[in-house]
Amino acid sequence: MRSVGIQHNSMSMVGRRQIDIATRSVNQAMERLATGKRVNRAADDPSGVAAITELTARERTLRAQIDHADRESAYLAARDGAQSVVSDLLIELQGHVVAAANRGGLSPEEIAAHQLEAESILKTIDHLSQAAEFNGRKLLDGLGTSTLGQHYVTVTGADGQPETITMTLAGMMGGGPLNLVTGNLETAQKVVKSATTAVSTSRSAIGNRMLEIDSQRRTGLKELEGVMGEKSRVEDADYAAETSNLVRARVLQDVALYTTQLAGELMAKTAMALLKVA
Repeated sequence: MRSVGIQHNSMSMVGRRQIDIATRSVNQAMERLATGKRVNRAADDPSGVAAITELTARERTLRAQIDHADRESAYLAARDGAQSVVSDLLIELQGHVVAAANRGGLSPEEIAAHQLEAESILKTIDHLSQAAEFNGRKLLDGLGTSTLGQHYVTVTGADGQPETITMTLAGMMGGGPLNLVTGNLETAQKVVKSATTAVSTSRSAIGNRMLEIDSQRRTGLKELEGVMGEKSRVEDADYAAETSNLVRARVLQDVALYTTQLAGELMAKTAMALLKVA
């Protein structure tokens, strides 16, 4: 009997290899289209993974800085609003002091009425100093009547020696050395002016800080935009390109399948022909 040898079908092997390549390309394109990312695992782009990690860390840092700036800006805005109320009250208080100084044109009852209005303003300032808060933080810390309007005066002490004492808005309360009925109105005016200046200075500092924060926030947002753009360029999938890759891979997959099938049929026909000859 004649022996028959069937050679290895290289066409079939090539076809199977192309099917495997095309299948991987199809799966990769479908995964990228599904996730929207070009890099889904380290093997997709090792250097890209390192870049994405670094960009993600920078993104989180910038977002935290911007968030902190937003919170501080909100706190400063609330603080400025509270101090604006105090400033208005001090202006009103100054009006009562000036009016009470006109002894010749006011009756004792009218002066007493100005004193009552002044005490009401002082109590309101103290109430705001204690009650005004923003997320648990005092808005008017250090701006009560016992600290506002500090003005130093020299008086004769009990021992007959000169003594320096500090006057504040608190001295304008009833019975105090700066009350509008029997107190020193000239010093009272200086104390109110000092308090008004202190609040204005504080508000100016708040305004400058808010401008700094706004500048830092805009800079941070601009950098964040650049980081996000670079991260998107490295990480995100190009839908048009991936769709094209998917169509191309499927066509190659179909061609490889057809080639493999054709190689198998050709191999079978060759074998049958050899058997007939044998």
